[in-house]
Amino acid sequence: MIHTDETIQETVKTLEGLISILEDGKLGYTDAAEHVENPAMKTDFLEYARERALFIVELQNQINKLGKSTDTSGGGPLGVLHRTWIDIKSAFTGGDTESIINACITGEEVCY
Repeated sequence: MIHTDETIQETVKTLEGLISILEDGKLGYTDAAEHVENPAMKTDFLEYARERALFIVELQNQINKLGKSTDTSGGGPLGVLHRTWIDIKSAFTGGDTESIINACITGEEVCY
Protein backbone atom coordinates (compact mmCIF):
# COMPACT_ATOMS: atom_id res chain seq x y z
CA MET A 1 0.00 0.00 0.00
CA ILE A 2 1.31 3.43 -0.91
CA HIS A 3 1.19 5.85 2.01
CA THR A 4 0.20 9.22 0.61
CA ASP A 5 -0.35 12.17 2.89
CA GLU A 6 -4.09 11.75 2.37
CA THR A 7 -4.18 8.06 3.28
CA ILE A 8 -1.94 8.67 6.28
CA GLN A 9 -4.25 11.45 7.50
CA GLU A 10 -7.31 9.23 7.06
CA THR A 11 -5.62 6.37 8.88
CA VAL A 12 -4.55 8.63 11.75
CA LYS A 13 -8.06 10.06 12.01
CA THR A 14 -9.53 6.55 12.22
CA LEU A 15 -6.98 5.45 14.81
CA GLU A 16 -7.64 8.60 16.87
CA GLY A 17 -11.36 7.82 16.79
CA LEU A 18 -10.66 4.32 18.09
CA ILE A 19 -8.43 5.78 20.79
CA SER A 20 -11.27 8.07 21.83
CA ILE A 21 -13.64 5.10 22.13
CA LEU A 22 -11.08 3.15 24.13
CA GLU A 23 -10.38 6.12 26.42
CA ASP A 24 -14.08 6.51 27.17
CA GLY A 25 -14.35 2.79 27.89
CA LYS A 26 -11.26 2.81 30.09
CA LEU A 27 -12.67 5.66 32.16
CA GLY A 28 -16.09 4.01 32.32
CA TYR A 29 -14.71 0.72 33.59
CA THR A 30 -12.50 2.51 36.12
CA ASP A 31 -15.58 4.32 37.42
CA ALA A 32 -17.50 1.04 37.52
CA ALA A 33 -14.72 -0.61 39.55
CA GLU A 34 -14.87 2.22 42.08
CA HIS A 35 -18.60 1.76 42.62
CA VAL A 36 -19.10 -2.00 42.90
CA GLU A 37 -18.76 -3.83 46.18
CA ASN A 38 -18.07 -7.31 44.79
CA PRO A 39 -14.27 -7.86 44.73
CA ALA A 40 -14.41 -10.18 41.70
CA MET A 41 -16.42 -7.66 39.70
CA LYS A 42 -14.07 -4.87 40.79
CA THR A 43 -11.14 -6.95 39.49
CA ASP A 44 -12.90 -7.66 36.20
CA PHE A 45 -13.73 -4.00 35.62
CA LEU A 46 -10.15 -2.96 36.38
CA GLU A 47 -8.89 -5.61 33.97
CA TYR A 48 -11.18 -4.27 31.23
CA ALA A 49 -9.85 -0.76 31.89
CA ARG A 50 -6.25 -2.05 31.76
CA GLU A 51 -6.91 -3.85 28.47
CA ARG A 52 -8.24 -0.66 26.93
CA ALA A 53 -5.19 1.27 28.15
CA LEU A 54 -2.94 -1.28 26.44
CA PHE A 55 -4.97 -1.02 23.23
CA ILE A 56 -4.59 2.76 23.36
CA VAL A 57 -0.80 2.44 23.59
CA GLU A 58 -0.77 0.03 20.64
CA LEU A 59 -2.81 2.40 18.48
CA GLN A 60 -0.67 5.38 19.48
CA ASN A 61 2.41 3.38 18.46
CA GLN A 62 0.84 2.81 15.04
CA ILE A 63 0.22 6.53 14.66
CA ASN A 64 3.84 7.23 15.62
CA LYS A 65 5.03 4.69 13.03
CA LEU A 66 3.17 6.72 10.42
CA GLY A 67 5.28 9.71 11.43
CA LYS A 68 2.53 11.54 13.27
CA SER A 69 2.35 12.53 16.93
CA THR A 70 -0.39 11.31 19.21
CA ASP A 71 -2.70 13.37 21.38
CA THR A 72 -2.87 11.63 24.73
CA SER A 73 -5.51 13.96 26.12
CA GLY A 74 -8.37 11.71 24.98
CA GLY A 75 -11.67 12.95 23.73
CA GLY A 76 -12.33 13.46 20.07
CA PRO A 77 -15.14 13.53 17.57
CA LEU A 78 -17.11 10.70 19.13
CA GLY A 79 -19.06 12.76 21.62
CA VAL A 80 -21.92 10.26 21.63
CA LEU A 81 -19.69 7.80 23.44
CA HIS A 82 -18.63 10.43 25.92
CA ARG A 83 -22.24 11.26 26.68
CA THR A 84 -23.00 7.56 27.04
CA TRP A 85 -20.26 7.13 29.63
CA ILE A 86 -21.55 10.20 31.46
CA ASP A 87 -24.95 8.49 31.61
CA ILE A 88 -23.22 5.36 32.84
CA LYS A 89 -21.38 7.31 35.51
CA SER A 90 -24.65 8.78 36.75
CA ALA A 91 -26.00 5.24 37.12
CA PHE A 92 -23.07 4.50 39.44
CA THR A 93 -24.14 7.08 41.97
CA GLY A 94 -26.91 4.79 43.17
CA GLY A 95 -24.35 2.03 43.78
CA ASP A 96 -26.76 -0.56 42.43
CA THR A 97 -24.65 -3.42 41.03
CA GLU A 98 -27.24 -4.39 38.43
CA SER A 99 -27.46 -0.79 37.19
CA ILE A 100 -23.68 -0.59 36.93
CA ILE A 101 -23.50 -3.82 34.93
CA ASN A 102 -26.35 -2.72 32.65
CA ALA A 103 -24.66 0.65 32.11
CA CYS A 104 -21.40 -1.06 31.12
CA ILE A 105 -23.27 -3.31 28.71
CA THR A 106 -24.91 -0.26 27.17
CA GLY A 107 -21.53 1.43 26.81
CA GLU A 108 -20.09 -1.60 25.06
CA GLU A 109 -23.07 -1.89 22.73
CA VAL A 110 -22.73 1.75 21.67
CA CYS A 111 -19.11 1.08 20.69
CA TYR A 112 -20.03 -1.78 18.38
